[in-house]
Amino acid sequence: GTCRTKLVRAVCDLWTGPGTQYFPWISLPDALRALYFLIRTPTVSGPVNIVGPNPVTNQEFTKTLGTLSTHSL
Repeated sequence: GTCRTKLVRAVCDLWTGPGTQYFPWISLPDALRALYFLIRTPTVSGPVNIVGPNPVTNQEFTKTLGTLSTHSL
């Protein structure tokens, strides 16, 4: 639908330069588990980065998102 098309276009706008720069990403379930852990662990303090274990290039991410946009997101 239109919403998916706008999402893909917005992300495609992020692809600047040669597309070889790495793009950190994380799935929603992994992000929620990480946040749950942080809320329940008082010994963690300061800034925390939450990203997936396998970074991809911006080009790979954009192509995958484009492929998925033909299915439900």
